[in-house]
Amino acid sequence: MEKGQQEIDGREAKGQKPGVREGGGGGGGGGGGGGGGGGGGGGRFTGSQRLTETHTDSQRLTPTHTDSHRLTPAHRDTHRLTETHTDSHRLTETHTDSHRLTETHTDSHRLTPTHRDTHQLTPTHTDSHRLTETHTDSHRLTPTHRDSHQLTPTHTDSQRLTETHRDSHRLTPTHTDSHILTPTHTDSHRLTQTHTYSHRLTPTHRDSHRLTETHTDSQRLTETHTDSQRLTETHTDSHRLTETHTDSQRLTPTHRDSHRLTETHTDSQRLTETHTDSQRLTETHRDSQRLTPTHRDSQRLTETHTDSHRLTQTHTDSHRLTPTHTDSHRLTQTHTYSHRLTPTHRDSHRLTETHTDSQRLTETHTDSQRLTETHTDSHRLTETHTDSQRLTPTHRDSHRLTPTHTGLIGKTSPHNVIPVGETVFEKPHECTESPEQLIQRGSFHMRHKSAFSKAKRRLLISDKWELEECSQGFWLLT
Repeated sequence: MEKGQQEIDGREAKGQKPGVREGGGGGGGGGGGGGGGGGGGGGRFTGSQRLTETHTDSQRLTPTHTDSHRLTPAHRDTHRLTETHTDSHRLTETHTDSHRLTETHTDSHRLTPTHRDTHQLTPTHTDSHRLTETHTDSHRLTPTHRDSHQLTPTHTDSQRLTETHRDSHRLTPTHTDSHILTPTHTDSHRLTQTHTYSHRLTPTHRDSHRLTETHTDSQRLTETHTDSQRLTETHTDSHRLTETHTDSQRLTPTHRDSHRLTETHTDSQRLTETHTDSQRLTETHRDSQRLTPTHRDSQRLTETHTDSHRLTQTHTDSHRLTPTHTDSHRLTQTHTYSHRLTPTHRDSHRLTETHTDSQRLTETHTDSQRLTETHTDSHRLTETHTDSQRLTPTHRDSHRLTPTHTGLIGKTSPHNVIPVGETVFEKPHECTESPEQLIQRGSFHMRHKSAFSKAKRRLLISDKWELEECSQGFWLLT
């Protein structure tokens, strides 16, 4: 009981409640965070409560009794008598009681609506020669456009006259004798279980029509249609076990003698006149586009003459809502009882006679009893509450450009024709034409070396360029 009481007193000194770990407080606060995550689009909450109670009783009784007698007469004849008696009893009793309760509850919901619109009108007239080399890591386009106009006119006239005259005399004698003895003993056990289920479905439908006529014979019709559905699901599972044991005695003797004389004289005049005429015009225009490309090495030489009109717009709205609810309860109770009784009894007699007429009698008596009693009571309550909601909105814009002219190496010169299966270009410097000359013959597909499949047949013609096998039996510069 001493050790258990010390642990309780130690937790009280740190400002904790006995029997409840610090992690228990975090579990209660996390429930609100999980509910907020569902509305905001994503949140992860993990609450864990562990209750560990340990009770140990230890008793040890070790009585020892020793009687010793020694007689030594002086005699040359030697007789030695040694008698030893040992009586030992050991009793060991062990009792173990263990209980484990594990409860797991999982709720999972996934909502994946997808909406795609594809419209793009691209009238193009191009007559150009362009060499483009790009190395990027990701493609992320974030257009932002903000227009803000704010006009704040302010006009203020203020006059204030403050006169103050104060005479104050105050004498405050105080004498306090206080003796307070407050013994307090509190045993409190509280178990609070809360189960809350909340479902909210808020469909919203808005139709808006606006017709604007101006002096320039312009009519503007703005039609807005908003169809919104909001599903809010909240699950709160809370268990709180609070055990409080308090023994408190407080003796507070207080003796106070206080005399205060306060004399104040204030004569003040304050004239405050304020005139403010302010106009503030804040105009903000922000047009921002952020482009973060993917990891790619490419070089493209495109010679194009194109007259085309293409409508290709891709719009993807994807919302994925994956709420996951996990309730786990684990109760582990361990009871251990151990009793050990070890009584020991020893009788020892020794008679020693020597030729010098010496007699020696040594008598030893030892009576030892040891009682070891150990009591361990351990309770562990592990409660895990997890609310996970993930909302992944995805917006994709896709634009595809199809080149109008594609050339193959070797259509104009026999030096560039490489039949499949033949071994040519044993060394890079044996190429009859440089990669720059070869690429001028047409538009070729180019990729980074690390993106090549090992199964493809390739020929290295320089440190930077490679030849890749194409489906028509020719090698393309890549």
